[in-house]
Amino acid sequence: MSLLYISKLAKLAEQAGAANQDAFAKASAAMADTLANKGLVHLYGSGHSVLPVQETFPRYGSYVGFNPLTDPRVMWHNVLGAGGVRELLWLERTEKYAEKFLDHQPLNAGDTIVIFGHSGRNASGIDTALYAKKRGMTVIAITAKANLDKPATHSSGKRLADAADIVIDTG
Repeated sequence: MSLLYISKLAKLAEQAGAANQDAFAKASAAMADTLANKGLVHLYGSGHSVLPVQETFPRYGSYVGFNPLTDPRVMWHNVLGAGGVRELLWLERTEKYAEKFLDHQPLNAGDTIVIFGHSGRNASGIDTALYAKKRGMTVIAITAKANLDKPATHSSGKRLADAADIVIDTG
């Protein structure tokens, strides 16, 4: 059973690697250019999509130039009460909320931001992409293109992939 799972997982990873080859090259070039110009590469996600932000950023030491943007109000802390499911879902779906958090971050023209958002439909990720683009940043979205056939829920009519410069498809 486990070999079947692992072999299917390896096949999916190979397919995603092949499908995203151009996006990987563009994303790595954008991040390298940002770092070479003494800018920052920011990482953002909300809800479950904060997990890759945490995994990308090491626990001990650091990658110079990478800045995780983790708002504790849109991270899973518990099920009920403050920081619980209801509050988190409400905040990540409330338009303009992310802007309040981002207003206090070191985001500058020429920086790059990587936004993780599986569905690509929550206001949090879309607002972050739109905010970053207004400030002259390169936006990389890591999302599932399979969700592009679902209607946009954001007032802009965009999904995360629509608001990004570079899209990496999670498949």
